[in-house]
Amino acid sequence: SAMAVYILLHGLGIVSMFYLLRKILYLNFISSLTRALLLFYNNAYHLKLQHTQFFFFALLPFLTIFIVRYLQYWRSNRYAKRILYGMGAILIFAWIAYSNFYTAFFAALSGGIYLLIFCILRLKNGEIKRDLIPARLGELLGLAIFGGILFIPFFCCYIPVMNGIYERPWAAAQGTLPTPADIINISPYNLLWGKLYDFAFPPVHKYTYECYH
Repeated sequence: SAMAVYILLHGLGIVSMFYLLRKILYLNFISSLTRALLLFYNNAYHLKLQHTQFFFFALLPFLTIFIVRYLQYWRSNRYAKRILYGMGAILIFAWIAYSNFYTAFFAALSGGIYLLIFCILRLKNGEIKRDLIPARLGELLGLAIFGGILFIPFFCCYIPVMNGIYERPWAAAQGTLPTPADIINISPYNLLWGKLYDFAFPPVHKYTYECYH
């Protein structure tokens, strides 16, 4: 059952990334497909398999789609669709948070900064109607309450864990920090191309093997 979940997440990640690139960013078919496949043949699937929670980063394109669709319906009167996308985004983010705290934390941090800049620029250019903000306060408050209820068990579980993290020695965390070789997996752990690298570029293969150990 666990393997089935990982396979489904992998497939969902590729499909949702392709949809994001093709239908929202309007890239052509080949570029969208190539980028989607490249993203999901990375270290999360070939190197960090012992940390299976990282598979849930495949939900990030799906989350982005729902957030973008919610913002696109911001100026429309299609209340039901706007609420559907807003609640869907919160549910997906909660799913990510309950499955993988690290992905949720950095997604919230980077996504929050991006949305802040996005809203400031759109307000400045008049692309977001200021008079709609008071009209949407009730809706935003309702979504915030919905999210708060979903995250009550999360905070009850993770706050004690976070308090204990600070007691870890630096050496315990150092081994999990990324290295330059993590950008592209050219190690023997690359299930697709590992043997090719070993045959064509033995020194590079030897170096990356040492990096991953």
